[in-house]
Amino acid sequence: MSIDDVRPIISGIVGGMLAICLSALLSRWIPKAFRQKSADFLLREFRIAIKVTNLLSLLGLLSPIILYRWANFSIHDLRPLGLGFGLMLSTPLVVMPLWAILSSRAPCEAVVAYCISQKLPVTLMLMLLIPGVLLLLFSVWSLLA
Repeated sequence: MSIDDVRPIISGIVGGMLAICLSALLSRWIPKAFRQKSADFLLREFRIAIKVTNLLSLLGLLSPIILYRWANFSIHDLRPLGLGFGLMLSTPLVVMPLWAILSSRAPCEAVVAYCISQKLPVTLMLMLLIPGVLLLLFSVWSLLA
C-alpha cells in the first residue's frame, strides 16, 4: 500500500476532525431563543417553511444539471453553475421571510428559525447567503446579455 492509497483516508479523517471542532466552536453562537421564543418553539412554528426552503434549495442546486444537459451549454461555461448556486443560496432569504409575512409573523423570526435548523449562527448564515443573491443576479444578467 503506497502513500497515494492512504492519502484520501488521512484527508477524510483530518477534514472530519476539523468539521467537528468547527461545529463545536460555532455552537456557542447559535441562538437558543429569539424575542422570548425558544428555539424549539421557532422550529415548530416554521417547520413547514424550513422543509419547503430546503427542498427549493435542493432544486436550485440541481438546476445546473438540467441546464447543462438540455440547454446545450458548454461544459466550460460556468453561468449555469452560478445560477444554480445563486438559486440555492438566495432561496432561504426569499422563502422564509415571505412565508412569515403571509402567515402574519415576523420575518426576522423566520430567518432565525432557519439558522437554528441549519445549526449556524445568524451572522455566518447571512454572510453565506447574501453573496448568493449577488451571484444569482450576476448569473441571470450574464445569461440574458
